Amino acid sequence: LEKILFNKEIEEIKFDEKFDVMLCLFNVIGYIGNIDKTLESFSSHLKKKAFLIFDFWNGHAVLKNKPSRTVNVSNKQSLCIKKNSTGKIIEGNKVEVNIEFSLKKKKKLVLQNKEIHNVSFFFPNELEQLLSKKGFDTIKITDFYGNLLDSNNDDWKAICYAKKKD
Repeated sequence: LEKILFNKEIEEIKFDEKFDVMLCLFNVIGYIGNIDKTLESFSSHLKKKAFLIFDFWNGHAVLKNKPSRTVNVSNKQSLCIKKNSTGKIIEGNKVEVNIEFSLKKKKKLVLQNKEIHNVSFFFPNELEQLLSKKGFDTIKITDFYGNLLDSNNDDWKAICYAKKKD
């Protein structure tokens, strides 16, 4: 397999060939600025009847279980890694996630970093409409356990399986 590295917006990537399957994982969809243009790009790179599989944040669960503060600490020998994350729902269907990392070695601060991520969340019916407009049939939308997604589902993480139309 040929290894290719791109430093471009996902909707601007061009390939000379078409594919049978496209995977877009780790909630990349949530970071995309123009979902319409991205789905058009995906469609242009897929053969007829090809599959598109991606994960996303489930809007029903995000609204039901609003973003909260999480703290993760990992202590290994003389190293301590801490991640502090807070989030809030902002304009439209977005969550602003503030992340602070710190690394201590022998209790001395070695590295500290702060990041802000604006991540979109989607509702299943919204995705089905977007996909249909861009030439896809939605096969199913599930949580990570394979259960069909509905408004009662509490899990933020969801997977969409779609097929390019003929």
